Amino acid sequence: MPNGLEPIPVQTVDEAIRTMERLDAGLPESDGLKWFNFLYLSVTRAIQARLNGDAMFFSDPVWINRLDVVFANLYFAAVSAAQDDPNTLPHAWRPLFGNRSKPGIARIQYALAGMNAHINRDLVVALLTIYGQDSEAPDRTSARFQDYRRVNDVLLQVESQTRNILLVGTPLASDAPFAPLEDIIAMWSVRAARDAAWDHSQSLWRLRSVESIRVGV
Repeated sequence: MPNGLEPIPVQTVDEAIRTMERLDAGLPESDGLKWFNFLYLSVTRAIQARLNGDAMFFSDPVWINRLDVVFANLYFAAVSAAQDDPNTLPHAWRPLFGNRSKPGIARIQYALAGMNAHINRDLVVALLTIYGQDSEAPDRTSARFQDYRRVNDVLLQVESQTRNILLVGTPLASDAPFAPLEDIIAMWSVRAARDAAWDHSQSLWRLRSVESIRVGV
């Protein structure tokens, strides 16, 4: 494992942050994984700051904390799989891990590749795990869904804070116009992806009694 990362699930958000920090310290700038990890670490720190410093931001901070821990462990499981047995790596993660040392790929591309895998695949699995633990799935009218949506505000804030670092190596780093890259970045909406992950998890939860679907998740 890079720089002491152990393939053991973390139990708290603080442990998740420390694990990401060890990864950040151990990954060179030439490794594409560093840039997704950098973004994810920034987001997780921001969520933890809300959990610790703003009692009114989330209506059910315990639920958000649980979801964050399950979610982070799926990322760590992907890192472990890539290290120990790449054949077990979920397909959604293979573009990032398979090209992490390839030259000519911008930091922002690695970050987006990781977000795509982690939200479109892992977030669905994390939500289903929480539903299973609770024996119920909150719907869109619930306070928990509103908390889920509040994470989007944190993500947008972190995106603006990390943008200049992630755009290093692209024409946008110096605010030069480069419409095609701007269009690619704009096309991928974190908010839309997280909404789709929620809807996907809800559909799979309703179909959980179908054996082939349950196993496939």
